[in-house]
Amino acid sequence: MIEILGGILGGLGFFYIGMWLLTENLKALANRRLRMAAANLVPNRFAALLLGSFAGAISQSSATLAFVAVGMLRAGFISAERAFAILIGGNVGVTLMVLFVLLDLRLVAYCIGGAAGILLATRWASRFRHVLLALFGISLLFGGLSLMRESAGSISDYSWVEELLNYSLSSYWFSFVAAAVLTFVLQSGIVVIVFGMAVVSAGLLSADPGHGLDHMYMYILGVHIGTSCILTMLSWNLAGSARRIAMFHVLFNIAMCCIFVPLFYIEVSTGVPLLITLVENIDLAVEKQLAIYLILLQVFNGIPFIIFLTPVGRLYARLWPDSAVESISRPQYIQDRGHVGIEASLQLAVLEQLRVLTAFSSYLDAARQRSGADSLSSAARQLLGEISEFLTDMRQKFPSRLHAEHIDTVLTRQRFIEWLENRISELCEDLNNLPDDETAVQMRDLLIESVDSIVLAIIDELRNETPEQRSMILELTRDRDEALRRIRRRIFSSETDLTDEVQAGILKATNTAAEIFSLLHRLAQQMQPAEEPPVTLGRIDNL
Repeated sequence: MIEILGGILGGLGFFYIGMWLLTENLKALANRRLRMAAANLVPNRFAALLLGSFAGAISQSSATLAFVAVGMLRAGFISAERAFAILIGGNVGVTLMVLFVLLDLRLVAYCIGGAAGILLATRWASRFRHVLLALFGISLLFGGLSLMRESAGSISDYSWVEELLNYSLSSYWFSFVAAAVLTFVLQSGIVVIVFGMAVVSAGLLSADPGHGLDHMYMYILGVHIGTSCILTMLSWNLAGSARRIAMFHVLFNIAMCCIFVPLFYIEVSTGVPLLITLVENIDLAVEKQLAIYLILLQVFNGIPFIIFLTPVGRLYARLWPDSAVESISRPQYIQDRGHVGIEASLQLAVLEQLRVLTAFSSYLDAARQRSGADSLSSAARQLLGEISEFLTDMRQKFPSRLHAEHIDTVLTRQRFIEWLENRISELCEDLNNLPDDETAVQMRDLLIESVDSIVLAIIDELRNETPEQRSMILELTRDRDEALRRIRRRIFSSETDLTDEVQAGILKATNTAAEIFSLLHRLAQQMQPAEEPPVTLGRIDNL
C-alpha cells in the first residue's frame, strides 16, 4: 500500500512541477510579437476557435491559454468575443491530454524530456532556455500522470477499496459531488479525471446500468463544477478583462452541467439514444470512450456559445467593465499602426511614456489618501513592458545606425521612467508606513507635493517642449539631496520627542525622494534637444 501511495504522490508531484514549468515558460515566450502574430491569425471567431484548439493541444494548460488571452485582450489586439472563442477552442485542445495519457505516450515524453534536459546543460542552447524548459515540463507532466494512473490502478488488489467504491455507487449525485470536491482539493480537473480512468482500467466498475461505468459520466461532469469553484475563488479579487475571462470559464462549465446532466438522466432512465450511446458505439476501450465523451462535451457545449458570443461579450462587459487601473495598462497608441515609420512610431512610443508619467501623479494621489498604489504600479509596469517590447521590435525593424540612435534616445528615456516607477512606488509605500505623527504628516505632504509638481512639469514639457519649462525643471531637481538632508537634520534637532519609528520612517522616505529627484533631473537632462532632435511631437496630430 505504501508503494501505491508513493506512486500516486510522486505522480502528483511530477504533474504539478511539470505544469508549473510549462505554464511559466510559455508565459515567458508569450511576448508582444507572438501576441500580435496570434491576433493577425484570428480575423473572426471561427479562426480564433481553431487557433485556441491548436494552442490548447500544444500547451496543455488552460491557465497559460487564459493568460495569453487576457494579455491580448488588455493590449487591444483582439475583442472579447475572439478571446472567448480562443478559450472555447482551448478547452477542446486541453482535454486531448487525457486521450494522450491513455495512449501511453510515455516513451515519447521521456525522449522529449531527456533531450531537453541534455540541451539545458549545454551553453549553446541557453537562448532556447524557455522552450526547452517548457518541453521538459511536458515530459514531467505526462510522466507524472502515467505514474499516477498506474499506481491508482493497483489499488484494485485491496478488498476495502472495492467495498468503498460500491458504497459510493449508491447515487449518481454522489459521484458528481465527489468529483467536484476532489477537483477543488487537488486544484486540477485533469488529475481527477485520470484517476477515474485508472479505476476504470483496473476493472473496478461494472458495465451494468447503475452499478459502475455510467457513474463515470456524472463524475466527469462533476469535475467541471469543481473547476468552476476554483476559478470563482481565484478570480474573486480580479476586475476587468481578467475577471471576464475567468467568469466565462465558469459560465461555460455551469452551462455544460445544466445541459448534459438532464440529458444523462433522460438517456439512462428512458433509453433514448443520446451522447452516451454515441460514445459507447465507438469501437474503443472503455477508458478511451470516456476520453472521447470528455472531448465531445467541450465540442457540443461550445456550439451555442460560438453562436451567441456577441451578446455574451456585451453582457460580461457590463457586469465586469474595465477598471481605471486596467485602462492604464492597455496601450492606446503602439498597435500595428505604430510601425508606419521611424518618426511616427517613436512619437507613439513617447505618447505611451507620457501616459506612464501621468500615472505617477495617480500614485501620489493615492499616497495623499493613505491608500496603496500596488494596483496602479502593476498596471504601469505592464504598460512599460509593452513599450519596451515595442521599442525592441523597432530596433530589429529599423537596424540602420541612424535609426538605432533615434530609438536609443527613446529607450534611454524609457529606462529612466522604469527606474522612476520603481522609486515612486517605493516612496508611496514608505509614506503610507509613516506613523500619524504631526511631524511625519508634514514631511509626507511636503514630499508628495514636491515630487508631484515636478512630475507634472515634466509631462507639460514633453507635451509642449518649451525651453523655459525645461530650464525650470533642471533647476528644481538640482541638488535636492543636500536640501533634503538639511530639512531632515533640522527636524531631528528641533523635535527631540520623535520616536525611533518616526525617525527611521522619515530617513527612509527622504532618501527615496532624493533618488527620485536625481532621476527626474537626469530625465530632464535627457530631454535636452540635440542639433537634429530625433523625436518631436509637433506632427503627432497628422497621424
